[in-house]
Amino acid sequence: MSLRDFFITPLIFIVLAIFLSNGIKRQQNSTDRFFYVFGFLIKCCVALLYGLLYQFYYEGGDTLNYYYEAQRIWKLFTDAPLEAIAVVGTSAGDYEADTYAYTSKIYFFKNTYDWSVVRIAAVAGWFCFCTYSSIALFFAAFCFWSSWKLYKTLSMRYPKNRHYVGFIIFFFPSIVVWTSGLSKDTLAWSCFCLIVHYTLHQKKHLLRNIIALVFWSVVLFYIRPYLLFALIPCLLLYEFVRRLQTQKNLIVKLFFLPLGLILTAVLGYLFFDYVILSERDFASSETIVRKVLGFHYDHLFRTGGAVYQLDIQEYSLYGFLQVFPEALEVTFLRPYLFEVQNIFMFITSLENILILFIAMRLLWQVGIFRFLNHTLTNKECLLFFSFAIVLGFVVGLTSYNFGALVRFKVPALASLLLGLQAARANYQITENK
Repeated sequence: MSLRDFFITPLIFIVLAIFLSNGIKRQQNSTDRFFYVFGFLIKCCVALLYGLLYQFYYEGGDTLNYYYEAQRIWKLFTDAPLEAIAVVGTSAGDYEADTYAYTSKIYFFKNTYDWSVVRIAAVAGWFCFCTYSSIALFFAAFCFWSSWKLYKTLSMRYPKNRHYVGFIIFFFPSIVVWTSGLSKDTLAWSCFCLIVHYTLHQKKHLLRNIIALVFWSVVLFYIRPYLLFALIPCLLLYEFVRRLQTQKNLIVKLFFLPLGLILTAVLGYLFFDYVILSERDFASSETIVRKVLGFHYDHLFRTGGAVYQLDIQEYSLYGFLQVFPEALEVTFLRPYLFEVQNIFMFITSLENILILFIAMRLLWQVGIFRFLNHTLTNKECLLFFSFAIVLGFVVGLTSYNFGALVRFKVPALASLLLGLQAARANYQITENK
């Protein structure tokens, strides 16, 4: 951070606050107004603290590296604006003759996902003289807007549980901390919120919502593709159950149930074959195995810190599936209190205990069989729980570092909590009938 941050950042905050203040007038519910105001303020405060955390506690990291690369583009923009625009418009790894003198000096240019974040940060920097804290506020404001979209959609579906939804999205520690700064996690969480929002909000403005759904899916593909790959099958399952529930004829339901499951499986396979395998990093099962091995090596030996290991007997897709329960245990239950090595692990451990308490309390109130019935008959529960399981397995399998795990599992953690509240709301609605 520099002296410019102390002069420009307050102005940017005022502009963002004025821009978002119009939304306060449209919130007729006091609970909504509370989450709107304090959700935005907390996002902005945490975004600034996020930068200080990486600068003084971690003494470096991706968020600062993204800023340094964006700053390099800013300096080019002040000298040669057209060349800077050309650089931002160049795809990762595409070393063209016209821009090679600039792109060859950008470390993240060779990686599609990191370069996407740098480009977004660079464009945001053009509006604030490339001050770190101002760029962080832009990221935080975008994330708040995306989170608010998801909150409003879920609060309309479960109006009596809107305070639970608001707490999960805007105040749950891990979700707030790791989705507020200049990072891939902030953009990935924002895209996740928007994709789920437009999926659940299909009835109004169908064409517009489909276009928005495709757009944000593409954005997520260029930031965290595995997140999209985990989400797509769950969205297909949600859509299948939604359409099945619109059928009132039992015979039609029994006919379409196996047909729909087969169609969902076929669509999932085609998506896997034509989209996932076309991505360089997921081109074959061997490539996926090598990528997992690369994650394990980086997080175990290069990154250091608090690490863990799974009992993988064979590095193959079958071998990975064998540790499925262990990977979920790592994601949602660890680190245990006796494994804690720093304050962030301690907070994560307390969160895990809280989530376990919420789940056990709900099972005690509802009962296992009624809980399963409410879950399997509620399309939102199926969407959130299935995504939490799929992503929880992926990040638990690949992270091998609790510091990385706490960031990677945020969408899975949020989905689990939202799924639990949806199951609770569905039970309350059924009992009140």
